[in-house]
Amino acid sequence: QPVLAVCCIQDLFQHEVIKQTLAFMRRLGYPLSIDKKQPCCGAIFERLIDGGKEAVFNPKEQEQARNLQHRTVQKFLNWMPVRTYFLAQGCQCFIAKHNLQGKDLYARIEALLEQKQLTLYFLEPKQVYYQPYCGSSNKEQDPIRRLLRKVEGLIVHDVPHPLTCCGGYCGETLLHPENAQELAWQKIAALPDSATLIITSPDCWGLFKTYQANKNFNLLYPIQLMASALMRSISNSY
Repeated sequence: QPVLAVCCIQDLFQHEVIKQTLAFMRRLGYPLSIDKKQPCCGAIFERLIDGGKEAVFNPKEQEQARNLQHRTVQKFLNWMPVRTYFLAQGCQCFIAKHNLQGKDLYARIEALLEQKQLTLYFLEPKQVYYQPYCGSSNKEQDPIRRLLRKVEGLIVHDVPHPLTCCGGYCGETLLHPENAQELAWQKIAALPDSATLIITSPDCWGLFKTYQANKNFNLLYPIQLMASALMRSISNSY
């Protein structure tokens, strides 16, 4: 059975989105399972190794960090089933660097909708603002943006400077909260009140979440937005 890979950080505080993902995929007739023995993919150590000025400079400590990450990655790759779909873009992009890219969840959803001749729609026009994941190497062929634009009644806007980091990448929120928050504010300051902001990874979610009380916007994963949409057969649209 296909497996949903869950970011180890996401699993700590976002069980709701995990449940919604599983429910939505069952709705599409493509159930995913969760393996509670799933190990960490190793992305959490990236800051120590390739974090520029934040990297470990001591040669001995850097070698230890690399070895730790290598063991963690290998353990994950040994575990990873053939049909593994990533909920978090951060984990998916990191694993892609090791030439063992997991299946893209949103590309799978797009294919299922086309195969089953289904469309997602909203009865009333709905506007959202989308922040792509900055670590993706596939920004120009983003399956999430492509899928969102196929949802009837959904108007998709990019946030300001969409291809730049929001400030949450690789632990910036924890190491330099002032820098991270400044980057995030540059993106959300122009959003209208009660806007819906679509993000794709826990590091982005954790950073933007700190602004929700002051800015009054909704924060959703793409899967949560689609789960709230109605679904019908394309043949019934005519």
